Amino acid sequence: MEEWQDSGRFCRPSFINIKNGGLKAEDSYTCGLNQCTTKNSNKMMTENLEPDEKITASLNASLEKCWNDAESPLPYIPLVVPPIEVPEFNLFGSGKEWQTEREDGYTAPATPASTPKDTQQADGADGLDFIMGQSLNSMMMEEQRKPVPEILWGGDGNGNALWFENEFAILFGRTNTGKSLYAVQIAEHISGRLGKTVLYLDLELSMKQFQERYTSKEGELHVWPDNLHRPDLSMLGDGLYDSDKFLPLIRRMMARVNAKVLILDNLTFLVNNGGMKAEDVKPICREFCSWAKEGYSILVVNHTPKIQPFTPLDINHCLGSSMLTNFVQSVFAIGTDSNNPSTGRYVKQLKSRNGRIVWDGNHVIPYVIDKTLDPTMLRFIQPAQLHQTGTDTQIPIQTARECDLLKDGDSVQLEQIRKLHELGMSNRKIAEELNLSPATIGKRLKGMDVDENG
Repeated sequence: MEEWQDSGRFCRPSFINIKNGGLKAEDSYTCGLNQCTTKNSNKMMTENLEPDEKITASLNASLEKCWNDAESPLPYIPLVVPPIEVPEFNLFGSGKEWQTEREDGYTAPATPASTPKDTQQADGADGLDFIMGQSLNSMMMEEQRKPVPEILWGGDGNGNALWFENEFAILFGRTNTGKSLYAVQIAEHISGRLGKTVLYLDLELSMKQFQERYTSKEGELHVWPDNLHRPDLSMLGDGLYDSDKFLPLIRRMMARVNAKVLILDNLTFLVNNGGMKAEDVKPICREFCSWAKEGYSILVVNHTPKIQPFTPLDINHCLGSSMLTNFVQSVFAIGTDSNNPSTGRYVKQLKSRNGRIVWDGNHVIPYVIDKTLDPTMLRFIQPAQLHQTGTDTQIPIQTARECDLLKDGDSVQLEQIRKLHELGMSNRKIAEELNLSPATIGKRLKGMDVDENG
């Protein structure tokens, strides 16, 4: 007797031909699926009983159904997977970070509550594919189509400048050198002549002090460009000194007035109430660098540590320089002209990543702080402009050697020591005032043949 053939899914008796009579009483078979038999048929096969016609017809119908089901293909049911919303991966963050968008448009890094390790690896791979997907030539061609950063301040006419668009820059100088005056003058130039919206944040002067500074003796107020914004920050209170709160607020203010240029005066108020520790400076600098990559231009005013007067300016004189100047793209500083210590100033360029350093020690830009051009505003005016009327006429930038502006520094310092001594100040007090040692003060007074005790 022939055997059944098992395909693994159904059983098929090779000797049965349903159309030719189907199952006979003398046949025996085994079905692994239990789909081709009934109680009666099992009994019939094991006991070799003579089946009646109804049992035979039922078995034949069951076998025919089993055979037809096996030959029919299963219906195709497409697998529908709902779309999964994946947050954007931050390629420039420290580690695996996600970006969360706030209502004001400011994007801040935030770590999700739970991120599976395999998900992080997959997203990291996608990020690398995005970065490495283009060739160097393709990326350069793409960048060539973007506009060249505009010169914001201090251009030499040949594509070099003190401050470019989309840069994080630092302006620093000693106390009472006119840093705030110079920063306000830069802000007015960018908002007025260049037509860009500027947000100027003054953390030093109150609104009343600012108003008095820019009012003429006759009571005439200075008129500012409409796109120069200087909000009154006095209402913020202690919030000014918490960078975690103040930096997001700055972004909200910039978004409110649609400003891409920010001038902050000055950094020491924002960093740990005047302290400039590396752990305080670093996160703020990183944030400003990130903003510059987004297309913002930031100028931050900063102080110098205590250095001797009439010392040639160096990038290491910037307060917090070991951390701060490594982050920024541009650095320039204000020095005092020893020939005219009260109003004589000069600007020296110390760092530039987007161009050559043109205003170096042999080509500093000399200025005089004066109201000649506008009685409502103290300005940094070049000596040739002192005889000029109005601010519309452009003249070539004058330069000078820094050493020539500091050559009378010793005589000026001696005169300062003499005046302070005549006011009755002790050597220690004079030393603190001029950032010199008490021993140096004693030697200078002795050289001037002045009685130290007198």
